[in-house]
Amino acid sequence: MGLAFFLLSILTSVSLNVDNLIVARVADLPTVSQFAITTKLFALLALTVTLVALPLWPANGEALARGDLDWVRKTTRAMVLFSVGAVAVGGLVLVLARNLIAQLWLGDGHAISLGLALSLTVWSIVIAFCSPFFSVQNSVGNLGYQYVGWGLFALASIPLKFVFYPLFGLAGIPLAGAAAYAVFLVPTALLGYRATLGRVVVP
Repeated sequence: MGLAFFLLSILTSVSLNVDNLIVARVADLPTVSQFAITTKLFALLALTVTLVALPLWPANGEALARGDLDWVRKTTRAMVLFSVGAVAVGGLVLVLARNLIAQLWLGDGHAISLGLALSLTVWSIVIAFCSPFFSVQNSVGNLGYQYVGWGLFALASIPLKFVFYPLFGLAGIPLAGAAAYAVFLVPTALLGYRATLGRVVVP
């Protein structure tokens, strides 16, 4: 099981961390710097998702072990609403304050693209929606659906980012990721979640 999680973490890490390499391939050095700085700022939204999801693993595992599906369903719905809401509000704050933050962080003359900020927020919201469903699967080691979803995501998102960049500029990189995530990983999250609950024997 530890090896399965290790291999899944490699797959997700590769899928989620190729953007800087892609931007370095298709753009100049100042553009790469702008993208890297902006993504570091909006990584705070992903941190919110992680802080919400990790404590759910043992709690979901205990509830599933005792067959308490009602608790799992109720908690998962609540955490989906909380995660999406928290990331959306945090994203809105970052979007509105992006240039002020950039000036305080990097000095006068620095600004963050509105399109890039919005696309990174959308990307984070899609991840926030799926995270509680994946937490249920992870709590019992049901990783098969995620292997399929992340594999398809990696195969589709990387070429899609090369297509979206000429169309939308830097904003196209996370926008392509969000589109591929919605197509491949949202169904994976929902189907894997239902399959996990279906395995539980209710006493």
